[in-house]
Amino acid sequence: MKYRKIIGIGDSHCGNFNGIRDNITDLQLGPITLYQIAKNNRENIRRDIPFLFNSNIKEKINTEDVLLLYCAGEIDIRCNWDKQINKLGKNEDELIKKLIDEVFITLLPLHKPFGFQSIVPAVRKEHILIEDDTYPTNGPNEDRVRWVIKTNSYLKQKCIENNCVFLDIWESYADEEGHMRLELSDGGVHVLNKSLVIEQIIKQNL
Repeated sequence: MKYRKIIGIGDSHCGNFNGIRDNITDLQLGPITLYQIAKNNRENIRRDIPFLFNSNIKEKINTEDVLLLYCAGEIDIRCNWDKQINKLGKNEDELIKKLIDEVFITLLPLHKPFGFQSIVPAVRKEHILIEDDTYPTNGPNEDRVRWVIKTNSYLKQKCIENNCVFLDIWESYADEEGHMRLELSDGGVHVLNKSLVIEQIIKQNL
C-alpha cells in the first residue's frame, strides 16, 4: 500500500522521522511508555494519553492513506524492567506478552492503519556520555539487550496478526551482541544517521 503520509508518534525516538521527506513527519509526545498505553485497560487513558482522544489530531491521521507508526518501549526497558523482573521477580516473557497484548487492545479500536517502529538496540551503560537522572539506565546490559529483542519479536508477531506495519530498524543499528553500535549513537540512547531509517521506510512502506 502507498501511504500519502507517515507519522511517527510517541517518545523521542519518533524524531527519526522528522524532516526526512515532506510526507514523513513526527508527533513527539514526550517520554511516553508502552505501559502508559497499555494501562488504558485498567485506568483512565484520557488522563494519561489524551492525544488519542484529541479530535484535531484524529481528524488529521484517521484516514486510510495515513500511516501512524508508534515509537515506545525504550523507556520501559531501560528504566523500569530491572525492578519488575530482577527485583520483584516477574517472569519477563509473561510481562512482555501481557503488556503488548494490552497495547493492541488499546490501539486497535482507535485508528488504522497503524504500526510500530522497532525499539532501538539497548545502549551499553558505559557508552552513555550524559545520562538523565530522571530516566536512568537500570539493569545489566545483557538483560536489556534480551528484553529489547524479545519485545521487538512479540511486537512484530502482533503486527502481523493484526495486519499492522512493523518497521524494523533494530538490525541496522545493532552490533554483534545486540547493543547499539557506538558510532551510530548520539552519545546517549538515540540513533544517528537517519538515512538508515529512510532506507527502511522506503523499502517497506512507500
